[in-house]
Amino acid sequence: MNKIKGLILFLAFGTFFSLANASSNAIKARIGETDFILPFQVVNATQLYSLKDGKGYPGAETVLVAHGRYQLTAGAAPILGTDVNVPFVGFQHRLNPEIFDTSNNDLQFGVWAGKPSVGKSWTWGIKASIQLW
Repeated sequence: MNKIKGLILFLAFGTFFSLANASSNAIKARIGETDFILPFQVVNATQLYSLKDGKGYPGAETVLVAHGRYQLTAGAAPILGTDVNVPFVGFQHRLNPEIFDTSNNDLQFGVWAGKPSVGKSWTWGIKASIQLW
């Protein structure tokens, strides 16, 4: 339980620190066509929907790995009205701009899985994200 609270605190501190020091170029290592991105360099606002629980969770996530239009992310979402959080990992895809065009084409859809900070069962579902920086 303390490890999860520590992770949430670390993510929150890193998010605020990165917001204050955000730049237009993310710090990353490129291997082939895959980018390994330093956490909190690319941050998304995300809306999670749990297919298991039938609930939605708003949250934030950082992109860890990007390959073309695909991304691997990690983040956390609070369960509103409680003191429970859901740390999660996600996999998402930016839609093809020829088929689904938005002004910046930053809208991404994917899947996620996470374990609430209270309880032993995992939850999973679908997600939609938009890049903050």
